[in-house]
Amino acid sequence: MAQRSTLPLLAAILLPLLAGGCTVRQGGPDVAGWGDPISAGALDALDDFGHTGRLTGQTDRALFAALRVEQLAEASESDPLWQTGRISTLQPQLLMARRQMREALGIDPKLRPRVVETALYRALQAGPNRGAAATALNIPGFNGGGEAVLARADNLPRLPLVDQAAARTALLASNPGTGSNGGSLF
Repeated sequence: MAQRSTLPLLAAILLPLLAGGCTVRQGGPDVAGWGDPISAGALDALDDFGHTGRLTGQTDRALFAALRVEQLAEASESDPLWQTGRISTLQPQLLMARRQMREALGIDPKLRPRVVETALYRALQAGPNRGAAATALNIPGFNGGGEAVLARADNLPRLPLVDQAAARTALLASNPGTGSNGGSLF
């Protein structure tokens, strides 16, 4: 009886398993609730909110940028992981970025972050339905109402503090450094 090579059988079993791990993250606003928005927001900061001057006419991307800034600024204030190591140095920049983004969109700086995040998230979930997005943003503290906030998002100017915070966040997230924050992304 001739011996058969086990290599083709092994390849047939392992190749699909290896290929299954080869996925590519898709860019753009994903508000479906997948994954950790804080880690994803940090890693994708440059793409998500690092080029505010290019967001004119892209309402959904401008709102998504605002959402990411809110999430990361809130994390810098409340998440213990963000209170230590190199990532803790981001807090002042993220807070200034949040202030600048809120000013550009006409959002009261005193509103709690979760209120702002929820409104932005709901507006993004409305997709192309501008009326539903405006309704989601039509809450106290969103100056002029939802339609006014959408109009400002349509014409978002370059926000240098936001762009700088995005660049620094992405840099720290993509270059963990040894021993920083107990082996986390930062």
